[in-house]
Amino acid sequence: MLDATPVTSSMSETLPVEIGTKLSPAQQAIYDRWVEIVGWLEELADRHQGELLFERESDMLAFISHMERPYSLPTHVQAVSLRRRDGRGHKLFAAVSRPGGLDRKIEIRYARVRQVLEARAGGLAMNGLPYDRERLLRTSRQAGLI
Repeated sequence: MLDATPVTSSMSETLPVEIGTKLSPAQQAIYDRWVEIVGWLEELADRHQGELLFERESDMLAFISHMERPYSLPTHVQAVSLRRRDGRGHKLFAAVSRPGGLDRKIEIRYARVRQVLEARAGGLAMNGLPYDRERLLRTSRQAGLI
């Protein structure tokens, strides 16, 4: 049963979606980092207002159906995208693993590039190297967004 619903327009600032059991520490870490990534992408779109379009692509299946395996998630958003309004560059697509899945990762894709991020102590990592806001900005530049 849905106990709390998002109350703000900002996807990274939604209240927790309480729909059942608690997440494991590893699951909680990846979803906390996911909220951070979504926030960074929203900030980037806000900073380049009029040029970039930030969109929610999909919600968590557990949030949509909340039938089989309920979870307590920090957000209901599963996938987002960032693209230029004028169509130049590549669409940047970011998604988090579904709750209950064996993989606990965040994927960022554009063109033929696929980055797989994992939660580590104190943040995110890609291939063992820290992944932070600056690295996401570099990725956005490589995709031709900024």
